[in-house]
Amino acid sequence: DVCSSDLQKVALATLADMGTQQAVADAMGVSYETAREHIHHACKRLGVHTAVQAVAVFVRHETLAGTQHSRATRPCVSDDQANAALS
Repeated sequence: DVCSSDLQKVALATLADMGTQQAVADAMGVSYETAREHIHHACKRLGVHTAVQAVAVFVRHETLAGTQHSRATRPCVSDDQANAALS
């Protein structure tokens, strides 16, 4: 699975839809710091460095519907690729 918890999935999906960590916090009914932690843990789980990269990987995974890539074979996502995936 792309994220280790449902909260990470909700945080990334909400971030993809709403665009800010504060919007994620508001939508989830948690503090900004808690939303940021969910996103940070998702980044670590996905092996990326930014929330933009995490969203790009998450959206890609969800789009591929059931096709999962192991961490060893999943290509790295650059900031430019992640930004392009979100635009």
